Amino acid sequence: MNTNTKKILFIVLFALDMALTVTLFVISILLLANMPTSKPTQVTDMISFFLVNDWAFFGIVVVPLILLLILNVIILFRYLKKSSAKKQRKLEDLSEEEKEELRRELYADMNKQNNDQE
Repeated sequence: MNTNTKKILFIVLFALDMALTVTLFVISILLLANMPTSKPTQVTDMISFFLVNDWAFFGIVVVPLILLLILNVIILFRYLKKSSAKKQRKLEDLSEEEKEELRRELYADMNKQNNDQE
């Protein structure tokens, strides 16, 4: 899979993750906003269904939100670990000025070591 396809896939997955998270949060807020003093006896819509069936709400809304949170935290840590790792540059990638600076530093270190040994 090339990098362009990976980028598109990550964008689509991120958009789906955000859409699902927002949808589940909206359902939770609607449920809390419409909370009656007693449970409804008749199920007429989704909110009353969740009010009558506590375990359905837990399984359909709460568990996926917890799983998405755990997944997003894992992805965040993997991204931070990957981005913090230093990429080693090859000698061919350096410009002539950078190569000359490295040579000077190496000569200075070698001369310092020689002087310390004597």
